[in-house]
Amino acid sequence: MIDRGGAGAAVGQRLLEHAEVLFGWWHWVRDGTWVWATCRRYMRWLRESMREELMAGARCACPKTAATCQELLKVEVALWTFVRVPGLEPTNNAAEVRSVDQKPSVTNSEDWSIGERRKLLAT
Repeated sequence: MIDRGGAGAAVGQRLLEHAEVLFGWWHWVRDGTWVWATCRRYMRWLRESMREELMAGARCACPKTAATCQELLKVEVALWTFVRVPGLEPTNNAAEVRSVDQKPSVTNSEDWSIGERRKLLAT
């Protein structure tokens, strides 16, 4: 959103600031600065503030930004699952690691023939 410039950039900047706060608080929980209960209390405020920014963004003059905010509002409850489910992180890092671990290696896997590897690496 920020890279789009104009009205979309302003919305993107405000949402990025919210994300930076969220991850700052999350790191405080992970390093022991905050207990989880404190973070959950503050997350209520952050969630409401972010929802307001998404609603404002859904009315943005930039059509792509407005559409993105509208889509995020549709799944807004799911974005905050990590607050309700103990042990769940606010990232998709674990899912990405699982995804990478399940992909066959291109260069040294028996799942790929020599010809398939050459063809893939040539493109």
